[in-house]
Amino acid sequence: MSKHVLLFSFVATHYAKNGKCVIIAQAQKMVRKEMVRMRKYILLLVAIFALFTSSFAITYTNMKIYDSTLTYAATFAYQTLNASAATVVRVKDGGTIVVDIATLTNFTIKLTGVETPEDVDPSKPVQFYSLEAASFTKHMLTGKRVYLAYDTSKYGVFGRTLAYVWIKSGDKYVMFNALLIINGYGKYYPTYKFRKDYMDLFAEFQQYAQEQNMGMWKEPSMVGKAISLTIAKIDYSAKDEYVQIKNVSNQQINLKGWKIASEPADKQTFAFPDITLQPGESVYVHTGPNAGANKLPGINIVWTKKYIWDDNGDACVLIDPSGNIVDNYKY
Repeated sequence: MSKHVLLFSFVATHYAKNGKCVIIAQAQKMVRKEMVRMRKYILLLVAIFALFTSSFAITYTNMKIYDSTLTYAATFAYQTLNASAATVVRVKDGGTIVVDIATLTNFTIKLTGVETPEDVDPSKPVQFYSLEAASFTKHMLTGKRVYLAYDTSKYGVFGRTLAYVWIKSGDKYVMFNALLIINGYGKYYPTYKFRKDYMDLFAEFQQYAQEQNMGMWKEPSMVGKAISLTIAKIDYSAKDEYVQIKNVSNQQINLKGWKIASEPADKQTFAFPDITLQPGESVYVHTGPNAGANKLPGINIVWTKKYIWDDNGDACVLIDPSGNIVDNYKY
């Protein structure tokens, strides 16, 4: 309470004891005026705070990037950028690329602030959604021109070069690190600090991906977990469609009780027979009028002579014998 309010309260009390009712009424009136003035100040501060925070709100939109339509933060795209141009020659995993830049060739770049599921370290098990993340980065970046920007610290704890990787979408630059997180191919990785404004944004991006069930967040209980079987590919373009299921573990796996299903899962489901996949081996489940005509290396099975996979986009889930969805593949 202000000094004026305390003073008038004191005066009112003092004169009340001496029977000065007129003075008390005047004091009370001034107290009320002071309270009204304070209330106006508080409302003004609230309005200013609301205006300030709304001006920094993140707006998400669908954006055409190369041949893909992806979700991105429209407020995080720029027409000018201070960065070094490079060409991606190879993708190691979802968050690691190899580039040619200036006089350097085959230079490895780790994307700053993002962690994608593990699939290349032979000492570690393959994690859920790792192949999808790697396939996404390969599709988006291999052979493409990218623009590298660095943080105050250019190197990570393992001596790897860290960078923000920007790509062009029309006349604007968008950050690929952010694309991975927003679309559920990677997680915000705050273990090693980077610029504070980007850390706050990346955290917001992951929250959005989780709330919208993007990518790996469609099965949040599987995020970070090791997997043994994965949906490696869906070929939907020919009269002999197929789904490739690959054993990514170091043990043989019997497929009896496993299923694949198109989404929603209750529409079209295929149950695997009693067959065993060796480590690294694949099984191909064929559909379409010419199902089985294309014999691929591994085990080939015909599901149906009907088309299953929609040319305009579809999804497949892999279900273990306990009924758990252990992988999903969307195109």
